[in-house]
Amino acid sequence: MTRAAPRGPAAATVLPGFLDAHVHLALIDPAPLTAGGIARVLDLGGWTPSGPESPGSRESGEPQEPQGSPSSPVPVEFDPRASRTRPQAANSAEGRAGLPEAVFAGQFLAAPGGYPSGRSWAPAGSIRLVARATDAAVVVDAQLVLGASVIKVTLNSAAGPVLSDGLLSAIVARAHEHEMPVAAHAEGAGQALRAFRGGVDALAHTPFTERLDDALLAAMAGRMTWISTLDIHGYGEPDDDFDRAVDNLRRFHRAGGQVLYGTDLGNGPLPVGLNRREIDALLAAGLTGDDVIRALTAEHLGRFRNVLRAPGRPGPERHGPAPADPGRLVTLLRGERPDDPAAFSAWLCTARAADAAEAAEATEAHRSHRCHRARSGRE
Repeated sequence: MTRAAPRGPAAATVLPGFLDAHVHLALIDPAPLTAGGIARVLDLGGWTPSGPESPGSRESGEPQEPQGSPSSPVPVEFDPRASRTRPQAANSAEGRAGLPEAVFAGQFLAAPGGYPSGRSWAPAGSIRLVARATDAAVVVDAQLVLGASVIKVTLNSAAGPVLSDGLLSAIVARAHEHEMPVAAHAEGAGQALRAFRGGVDALAHTPFTERLDDALLAAMAGRMTWISTLDIHGYGEPDDDFDRAVDNLRRFHRAGGQVLYGTDLGNGPLPVGLNRREIDALLAAGLTGDDVIRALTAEHLGRFRNVLRAPGRPGPERHGPAPADPGRLVTLLRGERPDDPAAFSAWLCTARAADAAEAAEATEAHRSHRCHRARSGRE
């Protein structure tokens, strides 16, 4: 009887750390993320780092003075310590403790009474209401002190008041002085256009309220980034918003716009890890497999360099060349990329986050096994 040869270590593919560019860490247990293939996250509101350096945060239904006395920081269990005041901890074993690298936007910046005010899911203190353009510098600087890498504004006219054009432009201008991009939740007729005209750098969701015309999409593609979040429209049972979003994303991508993989994790029944439905929706929108990998591994948000990586050391290098760091997480996938496009999504979903040393061990073990098999075959 012929015995099968021992299988040995399986082949592995190593890619840069996969990113979910739209999560809400305060609304989930992040522990399964790395095993589920996510090495990096961008929190887009609702989470701020705990610790005495965190400035106060408030929400009320009335216009506020941003200079008021601080209240306690938002109490959360997850603290990847991505603040500029503690940058080394973001990538250390002690600071990461099996969790993904994290960069974040800090508080939602909203008009008084604006979204997500009054939402039960919004953690206490996670919203900063802004009434005057003269307050823009104060509220943006407050997020900088928190350690934010991105500023998040809300323009949801379907849910309440929105920032005025002048206030939006003032927030964007101040953020850009700090070399920080601005991401907007744009929902409601005309809000994506307002975000573009106001200088916003990224849309936190692919526009789904309305079909955008080709001329606007072409202009947006020249300088904006879109974060996909397609699967939240139906969670596997596509609705009209899903169809509009896919149509807009297809034409935006065709025009050359940057697309990032993001899920809005924390919003509804989404897997804590890679979401195959989101990947399939991106492919349905015309992205190739290579495009999807780029959407998952981006480190730059438009012209803002390395803003999607947790800082590896203090100082202005955050927006310069990313320092080599063997402690950073990478993505380890089973086997080699399949030739069959139909198998691509399933292969991506074998991913798990690993440190560089573990990834090197896995690939070296497979290489050594193949060399041993080859030598045995010649003997």
